[in-house]
Amino acid sequence: MKTTEWFPGHIKPAYPGVYQLLCGNDTEVGYQKWDGEKWGIWYENAQDAAEGHAYADPEFQNDQWRGLAEQPKTNFEETS
Repeated sequence: MKTTEWFPGHIKPAYPGVYQLLCGNDTEVGYQKWDGEKWGIWYENAQDAAEGHAYADPEFQNDQWRGLAEQPKTNFEETS
């Protein structure tokens, strides 16, 4: 999977979507959905993050992140 470079947590994505985040301990990579204002909770895969509706606690709103080359499909999208 192609990704962008890592961005510091104080810089937020320009667009809503699913991104990879580096856990606060800098050892685990997970996926979170950015809604344009807040991060969703952490998931182990991009599809679950895309379908999630809960928000991460305030202490988890500033982890390092990087973009994905394409957004994950959700169970609600038709596949061709």
